[in-house]
Amino acid sequence: MAHRFYAVANAGRRLNEQEVKTLNRSKVHGGFDEFLCRRFFIGDDQAVEATSVAYRERLNRATQEIEGRDAAARKEHNLACRSLAREYDAVLAVVKDKLRKKKKETAAEIHLQEVRARIEALTEYIEGGFELEEELERLRDREISLDLDYGLGSVSDPSLSRLELPEVFGDSVDQE
Repeated sequence: MAHRFYAVANAGRRLNEQEVKTLNRSKVHGGFDEFLCRRFFIGDDQAVEATSVAYRERLNRATQEIEGRDAAARKEHNLACRSLAREYDAVLAVVKDKLRKKKKETAAEIHLQEVRARIEALTEYIEGGFELEEELERLRDREISLDLDYGLGSVSDPSLSRLELPEVFGDSVDQE
C-alpha cells in the first residue's frame, strides 16, 4: 500500500478527498495510515514534517543509546580480559617462583649427596691409614651448610604428592 502513496507523492499532485477514502478502504493498518494520508496528501505539510522530525529524533536517540550500550559492553569486555590476564600472570609468577625454589632445592640436595659420598670415601681412606683429616673437616663443614640450605629450600610439590607411587623396600630390590 505504501508504494501507492509514494507513487502519487512523486507524481507531484495531491489526492482529493475521494481518493483518500478509496485508499483508506484498502488499508491494512487503519487509522495511522489514514492520518498520514490526510496530512500528507491533503495539505498539512508542516504537521507531516514535524511528525517526521520527531520520529527521526526518537530514532537518533535510540541509536545513540544502543551505541552507548555497545561501547559500554566492549569496555567491560576489555576490562574483564585484562583482569583475567593479570590473574593468569599472578598464577604464572607463583608457579615460576615454586619451580625456581624447587630447582634450587634439588641442586642443594645433589651437592649434599656428593659431599656425603666424599665424606664416606674419606672416612674409608682414613681408616685405611691415609692422612686426609683436613679435607674431611672441610667437607663436614660444607655438609652442614648444604644441609641447612636443603632444609630451608623445602617446597611443597603438589603434583608429586597426589601420585600414588608404590613403596619400594630394600629387600624387594635385586641387589647384585
